[in-house]
Amino acid sequence: MKLAAVFVVLLVFISYSCHAQEQNIIEADQTSDPTDPNATPDQESCNQEVEDEGEKQAAVVRFVIVLGTACLALTFLWGYFLEKFHIFWFPEAGCGIVIGIATGAIVKAARSSDFKDLTKFDPEFFFIFLLPPIIFEAGYNMKRQAFFRNIGAICVFAFLGTTISTFLVGGIVYGIGQLGWCHPLGGLASLVFGALISATDPVTVLAVFQKVRADIDLYSLVFGESVLNDAVAIVLYRALIIFKCEPISAGSIFNAFGSFLIIFGGSFIVGIAFALLSALIFKNCAMHLDSEFLFLELTMLCTFPYMAFMMAEGLRFSGIVAILFCGIGMAHYTYNNLSKEAKSTSRSLFKTLATLAETFVFVYLGLAMFSFEQTWSQVKLIIVALVACLIARVFNVYPCSLLANLGRKPTGKPGRINQKFQFVMWFSGLRGAVAFVIAVTSYSNNDFGPDSASILTTTLFIAVITVFSMGGLIGTLLSALDVKEKNTDEVQSAYPEGGGGLMVRDQSKPMKAKGLIYWDRKYMKPIFTRYEFKEPNPNEPHNPAAVDDDAVTTEIPLQ
Repeated sequence: MKLAAVFVVLLVFISYSCHAQEQNIIEADQTSDPTDPNATPDQESCNQEVEDEGEKQAAVVRFVIVLGTACLALTFLWGYFLEKFHIFWFPEAGCGIVIGIATGAIVKAARSSDFKDLTKFDPEFFFIFLLPPIIFEAGYNMKRQAFFRNIGAICVFAFLGTTISTFLVGGIVYGIGQLGWCHPLGGLASLVFGALISATDPVTVLAVFQKVRADIDLYSLVFGESVLNDAVAIVLYRALIIFKCEPISAGSIFNAFGSFLIIFGGSFIVGIAFALLSALIFKNCAMHLDSEFLFLELTMLCTFPYMAFMMAEGLRFSGIVAILFCGIGMAHYTYNNLSKEAKSTSRSLFKTLATLAETFVFVYLGLAMFSFEQTWSQVKLIIVALVACLIARVFNVYPCSLLANLGRKPTGKPGRINQKFQFVMWFSGLRGAVAFVIAVTSYSNNDFGPDSASILTTTLFIAVITVFSMGGLIGTLLSALDVKEKNTDEVQSAYPEGGGGLMVRDQSKPMKAKGLIYWDRKYMKPIFTRYEFKEPNPNEPHNPAAVDDDAVTTEIPLQ
């Protein structure tokens, strides 16, 4: 309570200082006449300073930076106490939202127009500086062995499931609106809303998964779906916006579908290309041989993701998709060409940057309650949209699980997606950062006139409601359903006693080299890493390759 009181006083002081400074400048402007012939040299000098708008803006910007940094600091401190006292019922993401709401209320009370303008969410800033580190870290630090053995099911949920959710949410919202039961959105506006609200963001859920040591395949399904469907939702939004300029017809639908495939496929190629380029450079430069080049390794490592992102955006593809697959590719190839120190430091560095960016987004999500003009009268639309999201999530998870189970065995890894897993996946469909930012982008572009404001308000409230309700109850749900990882090898690999959770690598057993894995080990890894392929020798009884018809991994095992 003392910390909260100190922080509130700090926020009030910063807001008041900014407001007072702005008022002083305005008063000076009103009392000073630069054309006054009787003005003294001192007055003329003062007038010149007052007219310098840049200085005023710079001062306000400094206050905003201090305010934002203070919000981040308190959010992390609050999260620390939640972690320390094992409080699962209050989601960590909710800390940032609450602090953002409190800050927004104070800023609004200060009535500082410049201060309020600068605290508005800039979608371009998010897409260029905040979202890339979040998405790249998800690809770079993922538990790749569990991810790739579930890749079929993940793609079914991310592509088919997101498409089902888009059209179902859009259809329900549009239909209910036409019946007059809530604010009526247009047909295209409803579909765009369905696309953006289908982007899940279970950051709070996944944090609890790690604490309770949830089944690693369940973790990978929820994580993989959220990462890919963020990218799918962004590409779907871009594809649907095409219909603003074209009438809906068979040809335009085909063009939109083709645009989706081209954007996603082109972005995938760009991301993988830069990942392979970075792997070749690090392999041939051999920086890993000298610890003197540690910081050079890390700084070079940071350049390739942004090159992939900017190249994809420049080619009118999706930078988010490109940087995701760049992260996956660099984790698979480039990582093995780094020094031991760079391997450990790079994972911590990208995790730190992603945490900062993600926390910043949640603070801004709370701040948006006051920094944007909300259409508070759309309560019925919010309720209808929230119910539509829950219904669509059912038709996403359960049919897609049925389809994914056709290719999965009842026993082994990965096993069938059972009813417990399906319910947890349905419950893990929180909405958050990506949905909010697409809504802000649509609002900033004025895609649908007054409907854009309604979409923004609805998205904002659904994100807040799902984060606090589902994020707060997920710990209780996991304990009740008992979905902990039972395999001791998997527990030691994913949740080692020394800490680190899914950040830890080099603990898993190598996967059997069959199909694409065999082709990757035989042809790709020898080219792009220091890996040496060895054919199975059936005459060696103790060779794992003889038993598993596999190749022996002499470098880092796939994780």
